[in-house]
Amino acid sequence: QAVTYIIQRMAVMAGFFYLWAVLLYIRGRKAHLNLNPDKTWMPWAFYTGAFAVGALGFLSKQNAVTFPIAFILAELFFIRNNEEKIDKKFLGIFAGAVTLFIVIGLIGYGLPREFDKISRSEYLFTQFRVLIKYWQLLFLPVNQHLDYYFTVSTGLLHTKELLSLGGHLLIVALAVWLFIKKWYVPSFAIFWFYLVLSLESSIIPIRDVIYEHRLYLTVFGFGFAISYLVFYFLNPKNARIPVIALSLLAVVYAGASLNRNRVWQDPFSLWTDSVKKSPKRERAWYWLATYYSEARDAENAMKCYNTSVECNPGFPLAYNGRGNLKKETGDLQGAMVDYNMAIKLDPKYVTAFYNRGIAYAAMNKLTEAIKDYDQSILLGNKSSAVYYNRGNAKRRNKEYQSAINDYNEAIKKDQRNPLCYFNRGLTKAQMNNHQEAIKDIDIAIQMDPRNHLFYNGKGVSMISLNRYPEAIESFDKSIQLNPDFGQAYYNRGYARQLGLNDNLNACKDWDIALAKGYKGAEMYIKQYCGQTARR
Repeated sequence: QAVTYIIQRMAVMAGFFYLWAVLLYIRGRKAHLNLNPDKTWMPWAFYTGAFAVGALGFLSKQNAVTFPIAFILAELFFIRNNEEKIDKKFLGIFAGAVTLFIVIGLIGYGLPREFDKISRSEYLFTQFRVLIKYWQLLFLPVNQHLDYYFTVSTGLLHTKELLSLGGHLLIVALAVWLFIKKWYVPSFAIFWFYLVLSLESSIIPIRDVIYEHRLYLTVFGFGFAISYLVFYFLNPKNARIPVIALSLLAVVYAGASLNRNRVWQDPFSLWTDSVKKSPKRERAWYWLATYYSEARDAENAMKCYNTSVECNPGFPLAYNGRGNLKKETGDLQGAMVDYNMAIKLDPKYVTAFYNRGIAYAAMNKLTEAIKDYDQSILLGNKSSAVYYNRGNAKRRNKEYQSAINDYNEAIKKDQRNPLCYFNRGLTKAQMNNHQEAIKDIDIAIQMDPRNHLFYNGKGVSMISLNRYPEAIESFDKSIQLNPDFGQAYYNRGYARQLGLNDNLNACKDWDIALAKGYKGAEMYIKQYCGQTARR
């Protein structure tokens, strides 16, 4: 998952730097303990490299911040002086320095928190159960899926929490016993497990309590211990049998990985797998609904949104998504109900305000739409789309100059959207600035020469400038691109009658416009054409 879930490739990068840092530290300590008088610089070069690489790991993903403690772990398990003993003096000084660094960091920045809807104690108690699940996944990687359904533990004095805590205490006790018996590698692997998960599975609440990709770095300790034990028990003096056994195990794991990866090949297989394994996970149903919406399967999308809401009536994303689906299918009133609920559940839900603004605009409630766009922008939505849509609402509300300002902002953020130029051009036309309007519409045409609306809009401004032949050319192009666009026939008829005094062809155009559903042509037919054009 750390590889296939693209954003979590940062876990892979952090793991790479983390392991590299530990290896550099071990090399530095070996060089320090066996110091070559001619190369006194070498240990310090390795130490510097270890901390620099560790910092790169932290910059890749914050959970790598524990790398100095990993150095202490390596010191305890694998570094021995010439008398084959732990260098207690060096360990004490180094551990003290790391502790001081941690204390200063906590005083200066405090204990971090990503998610404020779970208390630190609740998150910790939940992690007792999560860590048991992680142990199971290491030894038996079955029933894997993207989005686990894990309820938050409200206290410690519950059966699952107490059993999980007891299990961890036994595992740590086993690690201590193995250390005493000098089975350093399996003991190290256990402590490594808890160390590399300590940031994400402790008292720092994170929005998602469990994710498989968090095991990426943990797998190193597991693989290290498995390799050691296979060599130890099968044949420590002859590598052939252990290598064969480990190769077979690697093939099994590789096959399992490839098989699991098939689930990730498209959103449908991924989220279908997730809802099958966690049928109460509202977010999985939400993402499956999103896939169905994108696939234009409104029926199944609605079922999935409804299920998401049933699983968690307090999940605002499901209401927003369902509102979008209702809006797209013409149920604007139903969409408003869902948007209102989403905003009630999350008053800072930027996207819900934006989407409700679109719904208000579709209902011709322009003042309400503009207020929602304002709120979306105030909450941090700085996209080109929100300024573009607010500009449209203001233009329809006859706030022309303010609309121009919004189109300017939209274009500044995205210069490749022809609709921004086109609608700015229409606004300028409504302000009787037809020369500038045509310039904007020409830019839109250059960017998208297949849009019939652009030529129609340009033709209207041409009429206002008394450039009738050019206007007719623009309407010709609009009709060529969309022969069913009645308004272009109407406008061409108007240009022919007003500019060229060509009543016959004007009446033919108006008659076609009426036949195409543009009812505005009916008035001109009665005024100029009588029954001639109809025959």
